[in-house]
This record gives sequence, C-alpha cells and structure tokens, in this order.
Amino acid sequence: MRARFTYTGGDWTTVLPTRPWVPLDETLGGRRVAASGLPATYVVRRDALLELPVRLLEAEWDDLLALVTFGQTGGEITWYPDIEDAPGTSFTVYLEAPAPGTRWNPTRLADYPRALEVTLTLRGVSTAPWQAYFA
Repeated sequence: MRARFTYTGGDWTTVLPTRPWVPLDETLGGRRVAASGLPATYVVRRDALLELPVRLLEAEWDDLLALVTFGQTGGEITWYPDIEDAPGTSFTVYLEAPAPGTRWNPTRLADYPRALEVTLTLRGVSTAPWQAYFA
C-alpha cells in the first residue's frame, strides 16, 4: 500500500509501500492521590495517535524532509493511506513526531540497503480513535 501526503506546497506519493500503522493513545492530564488514599484525576485532552512506518528510497529523502519540515510548523497534512486500492480514503492529520528540536533520522533496511525507513507519529484532526484499517 503506497501512501500519499499532500500539504501546502507539497505532494508526495511513496514509491515503496508503507508498513501497517500502530494506534497509540495519549492523554493530557494528571493524577494525584490524596492523603486519605483516594485518587483524583483530570483529563484535559485525549489524542488518538498512530505510528506510521514509512519506507522510502534514497531518492525520496528530499520529499520526506519537505514533509517533515512542513509538518513541524503545525500545518495540516492530508494523508492517503492506500493511494492504489482506496484513493478516496484520506485523513487530515498533524505531525507529532519527529517534533521540532528533536534529532531524527531514518534507518537503512537490512534486506534492501538502498531503502530507508522512518516512523512518523500522526495525530488526527478529529479526536476519534483510529479504526482498524488492516482488519
């Protein structure tokens, strides 16, 4: 399943298929336990995140770098998970990681040295949890 990413000033369709994503859940809030032993919690926001392992050829590095550079500004990205079999399925997302100010790099695939892989963490604009796409 080749993916496509569109954003202001850019459009990238991966040459290699992406790996299946992994859903994540992140809660912004806190928890404290009173002296009496009763817990008190508060939830400000719950984010439905996903980790998307993206495989790319060395020649696509500039495309990935442009996507991450744009995503680190907080701009919306339209992600098409399967541009070949479901070209009309898309999600509007924000890039959570790699975050600005963090060092990141792809790794080389052992079975194909000309290919790289990097994991992007995406947050949907909607707070709805991600559905099982590969079920």
